[in-house]
Amino acid sequence: MIQSEQATARVATDDEATAVRRVIEAYADRMRADDVASIVDLFTEDAAVMAPDLDVAVGRAALTDVYRAALDAVAMDFTFTFDDVAVWGDTATVRSHTVGTNTVRATGDLVPGRYRELFVLRRGTDAWKIARYMFQPVPERS
Repeated sequence: MIQSEQATARVATDDEATAVRRVIEAYADRMRADDVASIVDLFTEDAAVMAPDLDVAVGRAALTDVYRAALDAVAMDFTFTFDDVAVWGDTATVRSHTVGTNTVRATGDLVPGRYRELFVLRRGTDAWKIARYMFQPVPERS
């Protein structure tokens, strides 16, 4: 039998939730600004990003490559809506969804997008950082 301590999730305090939301809002702002270095700075050293149809990108060097390639191909303008913020000590989760537009740089085509996301953040000595990020497109409903 495996025994483990289970942490109890709790609703984040207003201050915690605000701090966590600010990280995700900064992520969106930096994506709109095409600022790869500042985007990657929001992540922990060992962060992992799990994007549909791509290998998992682990570590800041891999994240830099992934975000540079993505932002070279498209400009992204999305608004995040927070569905849930929970905190377990120095770990937080954010469940969110986004709606916005990708602009294909090669053609100028506007491609609407809707995604749902899961972020796992870790509180360090000076700030919350994104440790894991997974997203997937939400299909259009008829």
